[in-house]
Amino acid sequence: MMTLLEQFATSHHLVRKREQLRAADGIGKAVAGEPFIPGRFGEVYVWDAHHLGLLIFGSHLKRGQWVRARRRGLAVGMVVEQNGDQEGVLRFDPAIPAQVTVALDLVRPSRRKSPVAEAPELAVATG
Repeated sequence: MMTLLEQFATSHHLVRKREQLRAADGIGKAVAGEPFIPGRFGEVYVWDAHHLGLLIFGSHLKRGQWVRARRRGLAVGMVVEQNGDQEGVLRFDPAIPAQVTVALDLVRPSRRKSPVAEAPELAVATG
C-alpha cells in the first residue's frame, strides 16, 4: 500500500528521496530516514496521516520570500506550523487542489521525466 507522500509524488510526477541519517558519533553507517520530496526552495514531507508538511528554507531564498509564501499559504487555507525569520513550515491537505497548486509553486520540486519526454518517437507510435 502506498503512503500519502508516495501517492502525492506519483500523481504529480515528482522525484522522491530518503534522507540519510548517520550515527551520533559520525562513524556509523548511514541509514535510510524519512522520505521527502526535494525542491528548489524547500521540501514536502509527511506531517500526519492526512496532511503533508511544506518546509520553506534554503540558500536560494530571497529576502522576504518566506513572508510571501506564508501569506499565499494562509490565503488558501494552509496552517503555519513554524514561523521563522526567513524559513518556516506550512501544513496542507493534498486533497484540496488550491493548496496543492500553491505548495508545488512555493517549493518547486523536481519532476520525473515522462516516457514521452525521454522517447518522443514512442508518443507518435502510440498516439
